Amino acid sequence: LEAGKASRVVVGTMDFNRLRSTAFSRSTVNESAEEKYWKRFRPATGGGAKASSLSFSSPVTAVSFSGAPGFDFAVTSGTRVCIYDGRTAELKRSLARFKDIAYGASFRHDGRLVAGGCKNSHVYIFDGIKGNLMRMLKGHKSAVQCTAWAPTGSFLLSCSDDKTARYWDVSTEETVTVFRGHGDQVRTSHFLGDMPGMGESVWATGSYDHTIRLWDVRAPAGSGSIMEFQLDGPVEAVLGQAISRTVLGAAGNVVKVFDVAAGGKVRKEMRDHQKTVTTLFMDGTQTRILSGSLDGLLKVCDANTYECTASVVVGSGQGILSAALSKNNSTLLVGCVSGEAIVRKRITG
Repeated sequence: LEAGKASRVVVGTMDFNRLRSTAFSRSTVNESAEEKYWKRFRPATGGGAKASSLSFSSPVTAVSFSGAPGFDFAVTSGTRVCIYDGRTAELKRSLARFKDIAYGASFRHDGRLVAGGCKNSHVYIFDGIKGNLMRMLKGHKSAVQCTAWAPTGSFLLSCSDDKTARYWDVSTEETVTVFRGHGDQVRTSHFLGDMPGMGESVWATGSYDHTIRLWDVRAPAGSGSIMEFQLDGPVEAVLGQAISRTVLGAAGNVVKVFDVAAGGKVRKEMRDHQKTVTTLFMDGTQTRILSGSLDGLLKVCDANTYECTASVVVGSGQGILSAALSKNNSTLLVGCVSGEAIVRKRITG
């Protein structure tokens, strides 16, 4: 590369800033209890056949678990969303009614509905049990990159390349409000409504305009965001912590922790990855924060100190685009650039 010139790498239909690799020293201490815990996640088996890796022809851009017992999971790749049995990792149904590339499918908390965005600008709502198309939400002007359900299950937030996020009443298929203010594609979101002092209706959105914005769905139309955090690159993932009143944002290979109570002051910068961080999520106990990256690693951090406690290698170390844990911490699911979805089950006893 010529000095001073930026470079980008394209992954399927997604593109990321190319980053310089950083050398990390190898740890010389004995294996910790936390590292041993994550090594207990082993390749899954289903129906007597190996089901540790599910192969797709396109990158796996999103994965999601149902919160219902059994913890079925959804995998978004290409023009479809596939639903798998959480116990056996066997395919239960394929949601193939999308008219173009599907993005960001998510289960409602009870597993009875699945939402998915599409490159054609629509949001599709499916019956999570039978797979029937139930609703089609129209209003965005460009691709819908992610979907997220409100805890009540009656409302849904969608984020789009048209620089907006929309809050929908799913039962009426009507837009409740539109969040306008970002200057570039809106790629990620997280519900913050149970954060003390923030009410019950606040969302965070992350954009390629290098910002995270907080929004209150009760605010009058056009009132804008209630808080804004600045990052050093396109925002690929956001995560909120209710108890500590913090919001985490990933841009490049850095995850910043913003203190909401202190007006957005940066509490911590986490630099545990060598390449772009693409996903952030918490484990079922809410005591660990996990980050996935194009460097092929999952990093586990303490949710209080933000210090890295373990590094998890899945598969052959191919770039990670999405990842999630089941609510009971029994199943780890990782979506890769290669089109592989890796399933790991925690061995107990």
